[in-house]
Amino acid sequence: IVGKITMFVAAQGMVEGGLGNAAELSGTAGTMNLGQLPSAFNIGGLGNSFLAAAGSSLAGGASPGDALRDGIFAMGFTSVGGTFGGAGKTPQLLTAHALLGCAQSAAAGGKCGPGAMSALIGKGATLGLQAGGVTNPVAVGIASTVAGGTASVVGGGKFANGAFQAGFAYTFNNLTAVARGLQALYGRIQIAAASPAAQLV
Repeated sequence: IVGKITMFVAAQGMVEGGLGNAAELSGTAGTMNLGQLPSAFNIGGLGNSFLAAAGSSLAGGASPGDALRDGIFAMGFTSVGGTFGGAGKTPQLLTAHALLGCAQSAAAGGKCGPGAMSALIGKGATLGLQAGGVTNPVAVGIASTVAGGTASVVGGGKFANGAFQAGFAYTFNNLTAVARGLQALYGRIQIAAASPAAQLV
């Protein structure tokens, strides 16, 4: 499980680093926030998530069909983060995670219930820790993964499947949202440096 998630995270970083940033590809530097999705191959974009997940799966020995499935669900979790990542949308965010978790588990030949619980509880753990001031992404990711695995067992599934489900969602939802936020901040700093009248808001 740890190896698979590590591959996904590493691939996401390499893909984003090699495909440019928001300023170069969409001209929207300084205007993005956690509730907005950039172009497909910008930092935190859907295309990057697809390539990272599908490519990592293929490299790990998955079949083309399984790799395609991972890429599609990676885009789904990234899209959820961009659509419901803003303030006041926690219920929608959790619901979307549960639905995607159900679908991803069923598509892989597993049960809907444990998959939904893993994604839901894993995301709930992430939000709870972040609200409590825990900012270390590794610590939050581990906690989310363990919470997802435990939720899967409670729901009648396997710990390994639930842990993978939660870790996958964390990678392509939360970490891509963080990347977008950092890029947006970088863009605003560039704008302020170029124009003394610009304000960092």
